Amino acid sequence: MPSSAHLIRSGMALMAVAGLWLGSSAVTTSAVTARPLRLVELEGLGSGGESWPYDINDHDVVVGSATPAAGAAHAARWDRSARITDLGAIDGRDTRAVAVNDRGTSVGYYDGSGAPRAVRWSASGTVSRLASLNGAPPVSSSSVPTALAEDDTVVGYATAADTTTHAVRWDDHGQIHDLGVLPGGWESVPYGINDSGTVAGFSIAADGRPHAVRWDRANRIVELAGLAGQTASWALAIGDDGVVIGRAIVGILMTAVRWDRSGAITELRPMTGHDSGMATAHNAAGTTVGASVGVPYTRAVSWDRRGGLTVLDTLPGGSDDLTTDINGAGVVSGQATQADRQNAVSWDRRGAITRLPVLAGGAGSTTLGINEAGVIIGSWYRADQRPLAVLWR
Repeated sequence: MPSSAHLIRSGMALMAVAGLWLGSSAVTTSAVTARPLRLVELEGLGSGGESWPYDINDHDVVVGSATPAAGAAHAARWDRSARITDLGAIDGRDTRAVAVNDRGTSVGYYDGSGAPRAVRWSASGTVSRLASLNGAPPVSSSSVPTALAEDDTVVGYATAADTTTHAVRWDDHGQIHDLGVLPGGWESVPYGINDSGTVAGFSIAADGRPHAVRWDRANRIVELAGLAGQTASWALAIGDDGVVIGRAIVGILMTAVRWDRSGAITELRPMTGHDSGMATAHNAAGTTVGASVGVPYTRAVSWDRRGGLTVLDTLPGGSDDLTTDINGAGVVSGQATQADRQNAVSWDRRGAITRLPVLAGGAGSTTLGINEAGVIIGSWYRADQRPLAVLWR
C-alpha cells in the first residue's frame, strides 16, 4: 500500500476456484509497469460461494472474507499464489479480516451477539480478541478496527462507559487506550495511523458537528485547521510524511482538503463547472487522488503537492469514475462506468486509463486497492451480482 498503515476502505470505496492465470484474451499493458496485467481468481470456500477482498500488503498477501454456498462468512487470507486460508468463525459467528500489514498480521472483527468486536490474527493465524474500554456495557458494546500499522498497532473505535463512541488505540500487546474527544464533545472515530504513531480522524465537538483531528503518539488530540465558512470536516487518511487528507463541508457542498504536517489546510478544488470533490488516497510523492463531482458526471482526478488539478482519462462514452488508491509510482486503481456497467480500471501516472481484464459473462467489476508492486485487488461480479475476489498483476 502507499503507506505502511493499512486503512479499512469501507466508506470511501470500501467494499477474494483456484488461482489460475487466464489466457491471452485477459492481457492488457500498463505504460508505467511495462508488463502485462492478468486476472487471478482468489480461491474460495467451495463452489458457488462468495468472496470479498479488503486489503493487500506488499508481499501480495490479501485478506477479506469468504462464504460457502450455504453458511456464515469467514475471515480469509490468500497467499501470493491465491491459495486461501480460512481464519475461521469465532463463537460460531461471522468474521471478517479487513487489513493486513507487511508482517502478515491482520485485523478484523466478528459478530459478537449483534455488535462487531475487534480481533487481530497473527501471521500464523492465531486469533486474539482486542480489549474493550473499561466500563463499557458488556452486551451492547462494540469495537471496530479502522487501520493497522506496521508495528501491529491497531486504531479503531469502541463503545465507552457512557455508551458513546470513542477513538481507541490497541498496542501490540492488545491493551486498549482511549484517544478521547475534543473538549465539550462526546464522540470520535480514527481513520488512519502512520509509522510515527500519529492518528487522524474526527471528533464531534461542543457545537455538535464533526471536526477533523489528529492524535500524537501520547494520545493528545489536536483539532485541524478549517476553511472559511466550514461547518464540518473529517480526516480520512494520514501518510508517513504526516500529510492528512479528508473532506470538509462549506455551506452545503463537500470539498476535498489536505493538511500538511504543520496542520495548515489546502482546499483541493474540483474541475471547472463542478461544485464538490472528495479525496480518497495520497502517496509519498505528494499526489492525492479522488473525484470531482458535478453535472453530468463524476470524474476521477489527481492533485499535485501544490494542489494543481489533473483530470484523469475516462473510458470512451464513459460516465462516472472513482479512484480507490494510489501507489508510490503514481499508478491509480479505481472504477469507471460505461453504458451503465462498472469496470475495474487503472490509471498510469500520466492519467491514461486501462480497463482491467475480467471473466466473461459477469455483471461488472471494481477495485479496492493497489500495493507498491502494482498488484490491484478487487471484485468481479457474477451475472447474479454475487462477488468473487480477484487480483490483477
